[in-house]
Amino acid sequence: MHIEKTAGHAFRVLLERVYDGHVLLGMNDEERNFLRTVARTNPDVAASARVVHGHMPWGFHRWFPCAYTYVAFVRKPLDRVVSYYHYCRGSTTHNLRGVANELDLEGFVKLNPFFAVDNAMCRYFAGRIGSMAVRSCDLPRGATLRQLLEEAQENIERDFPVVGIVERMDASLRALEARYGWSPGQRAMVVNANPGRPRIEDIPGSTRAMIEDANRLDVDLYDWCDRRLPRDVVLPLTTLASRG
Repeated sequence: MHIEKTAGHAFRVLLERVYDGHVLLGMNDEERNFLRTVARTNPDVAASARVVHGHMPWGFHRWFPCAYTYVAFVRKPLDRVVSYYHYCRGSTTHNLRGVANELDLEGFVKLNPFFAVDNAMCRYFAGRIGSMAVRSCDLPRGATLRQLLEEAQENIERDFPVVGIVERMDASLRALEARYGWSPGQRAMVVNANPGRPRIEDIPGSTRAMIEDANRLDVDLYDWCDRRLPRDVVLPLTTLASRG
C-alpha cells in the first residue's frame, strides 16, 4: 500500500528484486483498473502475483480471493506533506501540478485536494481515500474525525504485520526480512527524491504549525506505528543460518 511520499518507489524496486517477475503494479488509474479486471476475469494471472503494489488504500485485497497481508510505510507527517507539495510542483505528469504551482505551501494545504494533505496516511489505512476506496471518503454522518485513526489502527492490527517507518528504514527492512523470510541485508535505494525542496527548518514556523495541526491524526498514527515497530529484530534461526 504505497502512500504518496513514503519511500514507495524505493520499496517497489526492492520488491521487484525480491519477487522477480511476480509484482503487479497499480500506480495510476489505468493500472488499477487493469488489476481489478484481472482479478475478476483472469484468475490464473491474479494467482501468479505474489505482490500487488500501488496507490490503493486498504481494501483492495477484496479483489483477490486468497490469503493476504499488507505492508506499508509511514513518514513524519510534516516532512511528507512538504515533500508531496514539491513533488507535485516538479512532476511533469502529476494531475495536481497546475494547482501546486498556482499556490504556495499554505494555500495548497488549505485547499487539500483529494484529502492528499489532511491525515492522508490515516485515510489510506482506513480505506477512505482515492477512487479505489472501499469506504466512503466522507465519514458517516455524526462521526468525528477521530474515527479515521481508530479505523486505521484496527486495520493495521489485523492486516499489517509490519508497518515500516521511513525514518527507520533499516529497522523496517529487518522486520520485513524476519516476517517474510527474505534474504538478509536488503537495502532500499533512494528513488524519486526532491533535491530542490526546502529544508524543514527553512519553512516558517507558522506554516509548519498549520501543517501539523491539519495532520494531527497522522502525527498520532506515526507515533503509534513507531512504537509498534520493534527496536531489536530477532531473525528466525533458518535466516540466521543462511548468513553462514
